Amino acid sequence: MRDREIRSEEWTLALSGAAEDLIYEFNVAATGIRDGEGLALTMRDDGGRLLAAAIGHTWGGTCELKTVWVDEPLRRRGIGRALLARAIAEAEARGCSQLLLATHSFQAPHFYEKLGFRELFRLNDYPRGHAEIWLLRDLTPRPRP
Repeated sequence: MRDREIRSEEWTLALSGAAEDLIYEFNVAATGIRDGEGLALTMRDDGGRLLAAAIGHTWGGTCELKTVWVDEPLRRRGIGRALLARAIAEAEARGCSQLLLATHSFQAPHFYEKLGFRELFRLNDYPRGHAEIWLLRDLTPRPRP
C-alpha cells in the first residue's frame, strides 16, 4: 500500500458531516450506544428566513447544542428562553440527564446561567482577548414510553 498524502481542503458542510458520521460510527462500535439523534429547533418568518435556532444532537444521555442563535432584532423578547425551554424538554423526553453547550464571553454566558447552566470550563484568549465558556445544565430525564 502506498503512502497517502495529507492535504488541505476547503471546509464544506458535506465534508464536516461525513467526518462526524464516521466518528459517530466509531463511538457506537466502542460504546454500544446507538441512540444518537439530531436536534434542530427553528423559528422562521413567513418567507422562510431563519429567525432563531437551536441545533445539536442527543447521544448517550447527553444533549449537546452546537449552535444557539436569535436574530438581533428579536433578542430580549423571550425567544431565546423559549428556544432553550423547548430544547431542554426535548432532551429530557429523549432520556438525557444533562445539556452541554459552549458560548463565548462576548455572547450570552449570563443568559445561560439564568437558565440554570453552570460553567464547566473556560478557555481564555479564544478568541484573543475573550474566552470560550463550556456550560452544563442538569436535566430530569423523562424517557419516551
